[in-house]
Amino acid sequence: SVLGFMAKEANVSITDVATQGPGLALVAYPEAISKFPVPHLWAVLFFSMLLLLGIDSQFGTFETVIDGFVDAFPTYLRKRRVLVTFGLASISYLVSLPIA
Repeated sequence: SVLGFMAKEANVSITDVATQGPGLALVAYPEAISKFPVPHLWAVLFFSMLLLLGIDSQFGTFETVIDGFVDAFPTYLRKRRVLVTFGLASISYLVSLPIA
């Protein structure tokens, strides 16, 4: 509905308003949100939603990797799951430091 509104307002087709992917979430929707009543509130809520969605996706991926390690070596790692989680989180943190 947001893309349809923006297309009608600009007199173009919906395919010309935005492409799929990050352009949709980071270009088209913020422009539409700026036309809502109280746009600052909606902008904060929208980008908070994107942040929480990314964090939630990261938890799922991280838990899958931990389960893979624990399932590969169940006799050694099943009892030390908390230690494995802490170790993998620490390694991930250290590897990501040069990127930041």
